[in-house]
Amino acid sequence: MLERMNKHLTSLFKLEVKLSYSREADLSTNAFLADGTSVEAAKLINQSSHPFIDQAWAKSGWVLIKLNSAFYDHLLKNAAVDVPPSLNQSHLENRLRLWLRYGEQPCPNDEKVRRVLLRCALGLATDKEILQMSHHLDGTKRIELERSLGCVAKTILYMKKHIHI
Repeated sequence: MLERMNKHLTSLFKLEVKLSYSREADLSTNAFLADGTSVEAAKLINQSSHPFIDQAWAKSGWVLIKLNSAFYDHLLKNAAVDVPPSLNQSHLENRLRLWLRYGEQPCPNDEKVRRVLLRCALGLATDKEILQMSHHLDGTKRIELERSLGCVAKTILYMKKHIHI
């Protein structure tokens, strides 16, 4: 999926694009500087209306990209084909399987959860980060969020088996 976005952006700018994880947005790249300014590149990305890109903007020579809900829904739909058999009954796996019991719902519109899911897809997430993706909320809000993480948990279990996060 990210490879297809790289190809789309490469075709827009006629030079190879390498997207990477960003703390200020979802993804970033500075590959456009050879062909113009990052501001012009961000405008071109916004005009191209890629189905997974919500917005692009320039900051300090980088093009920052925010992904939309369609990206995360597509990621959950295509990565989580089956729940793999138990890996090693770690604390993380037990927590993910608990969340999975609540059923499969679309990716919650929660920035922390989406960032952890993206980091998992890129092979960057740690067990601690996954376990704490709902800890920014307290009380019933946290419980409600965890009850909506079934499909996210299924996808992370799949990625742990296939991407080795």
